[in-house]
Amino acid sequence: MVPTRQIGAVDPVLLRTMQEASGAVAAYIDRKSLSKDDAGRIERMLAAAALPLLSESEILEASGLAWAAYLRVRTLAEEIAPGSRIRIHDLRGDGTPAVVRIAPGLIEETIKSDRSGFLNGLDGLPVAHLSKGSHEVLSTFICFENESSRLASDITTLCVKLLLICENAVIDGDHLVLRKVRFDPGKARRHGIPEGPLFAMLAGGKAVDIEGRRVTPDAVQTTSVKRIHIPGLESYI
Repeated sequence: MVPTRQIGAVDPVLLRTMQEASGAVAAYIDRKSLSKDDAGRIERMLAAAALPLLSESEILEASGLAWAAYLRVRTLAEEIAPGSRIRIHDLRGDGTPAVVRIAPGLIEETIKSDRSGFLNGLDGLPVAHLSKGSHEVLSTFICFENESSRLASDITTLCVKLLLICENAVIDGDHLVLRKVRFDPGKARRHGIPEGPLFAMLAGGKAVDIEGRRVTPDAVQTTSVKRIHIPGLESYI
């Protein structure tokens, strides 16, 4: 990738001159050194010059990609999820970007169960993930088309293994069945347990005594079951 150039509060003519002289294909703004108005003015100038504005983290993540490939990835990401953000993992070199779709429920449960483990696992894969709004990881990923089948398998395998380790999960044919047991404050209140230390003890798996009665954790728990359909599930174990 061609290095970006940091630009201060410059006028449009100077911006074009700098772009032509440096061969810059993107820009980075050091917002700490600029007022909000100056930063906004430069953003508008960059947009008019069709120069992408990258953050420091984006520059570092995209450094292993050919610039043309990076632009194609950005374009595809905007088509998939307008306004989304891209995080590039070990995607390097050049190629034609392709979409890899994973079961949304599988991604959602994996993030809830082991967010850091999942993101660390992606760091070793030639893939980019998208985020938007409150969704840190969307279920649609981008890789190069010659690796799309392998990446779909690798990401699914990563999710399944993390869930089997971290969750009370079992395999039922082509379904990954997640069983979650949670402390239920409503049930605790119905058993006459006041909020406070006794709540914490029950939530931590300890029985409590109140008014001559013993209340065990299982008496104030709620169990939920979620089934995620994954065709060919046994091949991902």
